[in-house]
This record gives sequence, structure tokens and C-alpha cells, in this order.
Amino acid sequence: MKKQNSFQYHKRCVNKRFEEIKDKKGIILILAIFISCLLFIGFASAAQPTINIPTPAIGLQIEHPVADTIKVGELHKFHFHVFNVTDGRPVNISLYTCTFHLYNPQGSHILKVNNKVSSDDIYDYEQIVTGGNFTTAGQYSYVFQCNNSAIGGFYEHDFQVTPTGLVGTLGFYIILLILSLLIIIIGYSVEDEWVVLIGGFGFIFLGLFILLYGIVGVKDTTYTYAFGIITIMLGAYFAVKASLSKMNSGMEIFTE
Repeated sequence: MKKQNSFQYHKRCVNKRFEEIKDKKGIILILAIFISCLLFIGFASAAQPTINIPTPAIGLQIEHPVADTIKVGELHKFHFHVFNVTDGRPVNISLYTCTFHLYNPQGSHILKVNNKVSSDDIYDYEQIVTGGNFTTAGQYSYVFQCNNSAIGGFYEHDFQVTPTGLVGTLGFYIILLILSLLIIIIGYSVEDEWVVLIGGFGFIFLGLFILLYGIVGVKDTTYTYAFGIITIMLGAYFAVKASLSKMNSGMEIFTE
């Protein structure tokens, strides 16, 4: 009878170990799919290259401090300096008609205004664009042109509007993802549920960040929101499973 009980005990242990191995394989598969999706979104959202137009020998040359990234909903001042190409001298804008054009990520013309001289420098021409023109994340562009009856010139530039006002956040996502994944793997390796729980919280934090700020400047209610919710659910799965495992271990110790 004792030998039979011992056999049943070892059989349960083997079955339990087999189930743990199956769970780990499933977890690895889920994480591999998750990482592949994140990398795909990052590469698919890469900005398109800007084409530079050569400056003519006669006309106006327009330069400005480059603003490559603007935060969603934030007011921004665009500054321009206009020079005569022939002698390189700054020009008086009052002798020219200068216009600022703004285009949204869909290519729609959303703003057209005449440029004004800055109050602190007569050669610094500025255009204030309110945050209401930057409500959607994506790649915007503008054209600033000046001309009179004899000569003219223009400048075109693309820039990104992102939820954070920053670009290149894919590295942060990958670091947080790898760190959370390593913590979970270590937790399973040492069979410590608390460590796995911390890794689950890392995934939950990553999901919240995706919901708030999108992925690599892309934020919408169809793709990035769904990805953020899936990330939170994945983190909650690890956290809840680790908590239940810890509770069951405590109950087994208590019953013994």
C-alpha cells in the first residue's frame, strides 16, 4: 500500500512537471509573437526621407532653425531668415509677399497665413501655429515662400508630431520589454513567484505607456490602443498566475 502511494505521488510530480514545461513553451511562444509585432510596428512607422531642393543662383534663400519634432496639441513658433542669393544679405520682408502653408499627415492643406516680423529682430520672421493644428500624431510638412515681381524663393520641410514630443522611443520600448521578459524568465528559473509578479508589472507599465503615448509616434484607437490593451492583459496574466501560484503554495504549506 505504501509502495503504491509512493508511485502515485511520483506520478503526480511528473505530470505537474510536464504541465510546467508545456506552460513555459506556451509563454515563450506568446512572447516571441509579441516582440515580433512590436518590431514590425516600429519599422513600418519609420519616417520617409526628405528630398532637398538645390538653391538657385538668383533669388531668395530661406533658412530656419530645424524643428523635427513637436508635441501633439502644443503651440509652436516657426522662425525664418530670408537672404538674397546673389550677395547673401538679409532682405526686408516688407518688400516681399511671404506666406506660410501647413499640411497634415493626410496631405491636406490646413493652414495658410502671411508671415510676420518678430518683435525682437527685424530679420527674424516668425509664424505662431496653435496646438489646435497639431491634434493628430504623424508626419506634417510646411512650405514657406517669399516673392515679389522680380525674384522669389521657398523652403519646404517635413517634421513629426508625436504624443511625447520625442522620437526614437522604440529603444525604450525594447529595453523595457527585454527587462520585463528577463525578470519573468529568472522568476520561473528560480521558481520565485514574486519575481515573476514584478516582471508582469513591467508588461503592465509598458502597456499603459503605449496607451498614453502610442508606438514610435503612432497613436490611434485601432492599432496602438489594441496593442496596449493586449500588453496590459499579458502582464496581468503573468501577475495573476504568479499570485495564484504563491497562494496555492501557501495553502499547501498550511494544510501540511
